[in-house]
Amino acid sequence: MQKIKEIIAKKITEIISNTGYKTDEDEILSFIDIPVDSKMGDLALPCFKLARIMRSAPP
Repeated sequence: MQKIKEIIAKKITEIISNTGYKTDEDEILSFIDIPVDSKMGDLALPCFKLARIMRSAPP
């Protein structure tokens, strides 16, 4: 599961960097977590933390 998290973090970091915002892969990796309830999926990424980086309200 760690390898998948690293791949996702790398891709998200690339996308955010391409929009002109600064972040690093380790920061994004720290956001990715396993949900408490498995019915909610395998991994979770809190959009509010990403919104803070991008200085924008979450969708």
